[in-house]
This record gives sequence, C-alpha cells and structure tokens, in this order.
Amino acid sequence: MRLVYIFFLVFAFGVIKAQDNHMVITTSNQNTPKPLYVIDDVVTKDVSALSGVNPNDIESIEILKDANSTAVYGNDGVNGVIVVKTQKYVKRKTLNKLAEFSAKLQRYLKHKSDTASFRYLINGRQPADSARQTPGTVFSLPKSAIKSVEFKKPKTGEKAIVKITTKP
Repeated sequence: MRLVYIFFLVFAFGVIKAQDNHMVITTSNQNTPKPLYVIDDVVTKDVSALSGVNPNDIESIEILKDANSTAVYGNDGVNGVIVVKTQKYVKRKTLNKLAEFSAKLQRYLKHKSDTASFRYLINGRQPADSARQTPGTVFSLPKSAIKSVEFKKPKTGEKAIVKITTKP
C-alpha cells in the first residue's frame, strides 16, 4: 500500500508540474522602437497626439513599413509610420488643390471653406464614393491630371458644384 501511495504522489506532482505554465512578462522601456505618427501632415513621435483626434473625424489611416516609410520620412520612419488624415484636412487639401484651377472657387473659399458642402463631378460623372464628404477619388486625383475646374455657387439649401475635367 505504501508503494501505491508513493506512486500516486509522484504521479500527482508530475501532472501538476507538467501543467505549470511559465509566463514571461515584459514591460515596455524607453528603448522599444516606436513608430512615427503623422497627423494631418504634422509629424510627431508622441502617441499621445492621437488622443486629440476624434475617431469620428478620421478620414483614413495608413500604415507605412519598411522601404516605404524610410523613403518618405527618412531615418525617422525606420520603425514604421502611422499616417492619419482627418476629414477636415482632406477637404481643405482637396479644395485648395482644385482652387488653383478656378478663380471663382478661390474667391468662394475665402468666405465659406469650413461650412460649405460640395458636389463633385469628374468628367461629368459623380465619383463612385460620392457619398463621402470629400470623395477619395477627388482627393487622390493628381494636379497633373486636371485640365480644368468649373465652380458653380450653390442655391439656397443645395450643395456647390465642382466640375473637374481631366486631361485625356
């Protein structure tokens, strides 16, 4: 009986030891590589800058790694880059780009840039993503592809119309 008892104890401790999980807990230190953050063209290494951005105002988030990040941001981008663009930033950049092709739009923006709503037409057609405040297809359209921009002031309760004609 004594032998059974010893066998039981050895077996029980063996099972307990086999199920013992070793957990290694590490803490972040100052030497941990951190990505670069770019919020509306403002470059920072401080992640707390994101706390000032309302998640509902974010238009896009892009993560750049490897050669892409260092090609654009040099050695600061070696650990990756997180690029955040807000809706207001995208709208402002798009309108400023288009205003270079239309004096009427330039004059209009001097007074109403933040409050105005726009309807965009590219070669007479609405972009597929036209439900967005500033369609990505309009934002990503390079200046070199734009032939002309025609602006039509809005009537009461309507959106201003921005007609973009691209080069063939």
